Formats: sequence, structure tokens, C-alpha cells
Amino acid sequence: MIEGNPIREHADGAWACELLPNSPSRGYLDSPQEGSMETVGILTGIGYTLNNTTKTRAVFEINKGANFEPDIDVNARMSPDDRRVPFTNMIYIADGPSDVPVFSVINQNGGKTLGVYTGGFGTGNYDGVQQLLQDGRTTLSAKADYRQGMEAHNWLMHSLKQIADGICASREK
Repeated sequence: MIEGNPIREHADGAWACELLPNSPSRGYLDSPQEGSMETVGILTGIGYTLNNTTKTRAVFEINKGANFEPDIDVNARMSPDDRRVPFTNMIYIADGPSDVPVFSVINQNGGKTLGVYTGGFGTGNYDGVQQLLQDGRTTLSAKADYRQGMEAHNWLMHSLKQIADGICASREK
């Protein structure tokens, strides 16, 4: 969704599941043009998924810059001042139990978290997201509607302003 969205040009990276078009035909390695993996078509498979473990690793790789510098060991100790993206400058928006470990890491390190739901009371994931909020896993919950004036949009814009103001204040020091 990020890769096909106009917002992509404003991001220097995207970490997400990888979806695959129709599987290559038998013998595609012998004749790369026919049945190539570059074939565009209906997405029929999952090439890579993110689970609670890989989501947490992804956040640490972003934090330390290992996603840009292959020589950085994501498991090695690193001074907070040497980290590419401080947790305090991170916003994590998600919708369920597989996000609890990342919610915890982001919250414990001063970042911002939003639990989003679809539907309303008794439908979709509303009840589960409200439980995340009650358990202190997120700082707010909102309907996954990011149109201007909606709660998720307002929270996101406010959070971005707080982070930007913090970065500016830090640079001025």
C-alpha cells in the first residue's frame, strides 16, 4: 500500500509484507523472460510477512540505522546519540495483539502509539483495540480514518508537530 501510494516519494524506506504475483511457471530459471518473477499480475502469494518478532526487529533496525547500513549489527550495543532514528521520534500505528511488543518498546522509550480500529462497538477489531488502550499498550485509540478533521488525523498531525518541535529545540541547543 505504501509503495503504490503518492506518499511513498516522501519516505526514505518502507518495511512491510511482500506480496507476489502469479507463481513463475516451471523452468523459469532456464528462460528468464518467460515466467519471470517480474511478471505483473494478480497478487496470489505472500513472499514475506511481519509478525510480532519481525515487527520488533524492524523497529530496532530503523532505530539503529541497520536498514540503511548493512555493517550495523542490530543486536550490538549502541549509544542513544549514535542511533539514526530515536524512539522519541517514532510513531507506531497498529491494530492488534501482534503489535503489543512494538507498542511496549515505543512507549517505554518515549515514542507515540495509536491503536486503530475498523467498525464500531462489537464489530471489527474495536473491542480489541479498546483493550490495548485500557492495558496501557497505546496512548490513544481511534477509527482508522485519516481524513482531515478525523481523530486519527488530528492525533497524527499533533504528534508530528510535537516531534518536529522537539527536533528543532534539540538542534537549537
